[in-house]
Amino acid sequence: MQINRDVSYTISYAIDQLQVFEIPDLLCVDTSGWRVLDTQQNIRNEDLWRYGINEAESENKQVGGFLRQLDRVSNTSIHKQVLDFLTAGTAGKYKWDVDDAVVTIKDLLLAGVIRQVREHMHATVIPKDVYPEYEYVQLSAANLASLAQETTFDQNTYVFNAQDSMLCTCDANADRDCRKLKNAEYSMLSTKCSDSKVIECNADTERLLAKRFTHKPPFLQQHEMLYLVLLILKNEIQNTVSGGCMALHRLREPAGIKAITELFDVKLPMKAERLSLVEARQFNGFVRNRKAMSWQCPAKSTDTNQQTNLMHTSLRQCRLALQESVGWNLPASSGGITNTLEVR
Repeated sequence: MQINRDVSYTISYAIDQLQVFEIPDLLCVDTSGWRVLDTQQNIRNEDLWRYGINEAESENKQVGGFLRQLDRVSNTSIHKQVLDFLTAGTAGKYKWDVDDAVVTIKDLLLAGVIRQVREHMHATVIPKDVYPEYEYVQLSAANLASLAQETTFDQNTYVFNAQDSMLCTCDANADRDCRKLKNAEYSMLSTKCSDSKVIECNADTERLLAKRFTHKPPFLQQHEMLYLVLLILKNEIQNTVSGGCMALHRLREPAGIKAITELFDVKLPMKAERLSLVEARQFNGFVRNRKAMSWQCPAKSTDTNQQTNLMHTSLRQCRLALQESVGWNLPASSGGITNTLEVR
């Protein structure tokens, strides 16, 4: 259940940071003329004004109101979009079940949802705070970049005909043509990525956030919203219990850095000059694959007192050297004899 909990929590965290609704809330749009779609700005033309519907506010207070809103946008929610995206590479063989209490890392590895990061120990890597053991296959730079690409529409692909737009009221302005969007969009607050601590600032995020300030209201298409949420999820999932499993973290606390420094300063066994991470990894792999080597426990019980570390001998000798006899040895039974002890 931990993996499901961590992924759901991180998606919700991203939604909170972006200050948007979980489902798209902009269903209608009007304009003074649909030729604006022929301009270079296309659907990003500021003469396109977007709206929700009047029933949405009252439905938020009604039992079952959220389900009616979800049905109105064809069951589209950012949670569903993210989970569908993360499992897209499995060709339908794996479907994420948020109610499955036994989802494991092994399940996701076998399904191809995540992969183990196997960097060569001598490889040059980009400096960052966390080096994960596992990563989601679909969250590659190329896949994310494809979501950020601008799309263009014409009137037939962007909005429904007038007779199919009875749900929309828009503004009571006879000079503007009000239509229903074929794919609902998300409204958002005016946001700058430079003011956010969780959104990676690049050319795409700057375009999606800073350059939407003047729109009425600022908006995100479904794939743009998905892009921003996935950017946050890719970084923040590493801070969860399951996402941080076996990850290497950069030390920030001075005390932690000092402890690691002192560890490397300790004289190593066998007159080694440095601590070999390669050998440590090889040993871990050796132990991890012990089942494949058909190891079997001996029939006799394990001797828990067996010495396995030569340092124990040194410690024992040290303890004996520090011992000093104090007091007197008295027989268990005095046999009626009185012993007089001299006190100094």
